[in-house]
Amino acid sequence: MRWRHPDHGLLAPQTFISILEESAIAEDVGDWIIDQACAAAANWKEAGLGSLRVGVNLFPVQLRSGRLYDVIRNALARHGLGAEAFEVEITENTVLRHDEEATATLQRLKNFGIAIAFDDFGTGFASLSLLQKYPLDRLKIDKSFIRNIDREESDAAIVKAVIGMAQTLGLKVIAEGVETAAQEAALKSLHCHEVQGYLYGRPMLAREITEAFIDQPFRKYGNDR
Repeated sequence: MRWRHPDHGLLAPQTFISILEESAIAEDVGDWIIDQACAAAANWKEAGLGSLRVGVNLFPVQLRSGRLYDVIRNALARHGLGAEAFEVEITENTVLRHDEEATATLQRLKNFGIAIAFDDFGTGFASLSLLQKYPLDRLKIDKSFIRNIDREESDAAIVKAVIGMAQTLGLKVIAEGVETAAQEAALKSLHCHEVQGYLYGRPMLAREITEAFIDQPFRKYGNDR
């Protein structure tokens, strides 16, 4: 998400998301993001990019309102997508203040077939306890642990431990912030399930993704796209 400011140009999320998520329009913006994500996924599928999984970060208010399940279900139906095409991403800050509401909403989404990912794993003090509370499918290891994974044994050891723990709990692991082939190779050696980062593509408009990848395959990681 970007904000095309009339005076300051195109602004990155870190400049306004923290303010937006506490504003009166946060839920409306969140609804719009979900619809736009589903529309993009449907267009990519129709263009021939295959069946992709699109992940959307949630605002805390979306878990609190009780509307999220219907918003996602209706957006998927409107754009002709199945539940497997969508994933919600939560962070520790998203759920900590709304424990009971968050648990009920996430469980309902999971029962419908929506995947649940825990974003920025490893950066919060309560991350381990949250693994027992919420119906998760994936852990996303924060990029701070990936940056030097090919050069720092301690970082590699932490990532290895997280992957082992996740496998025991029946969860998949996504490594964030992969920018070099050396980082990718290190993650392959640790049997990390999935990766994301600038090595594979930078932020771009939905139509630019179609133009960039329609005539060439995505860069491969392991045996998956």
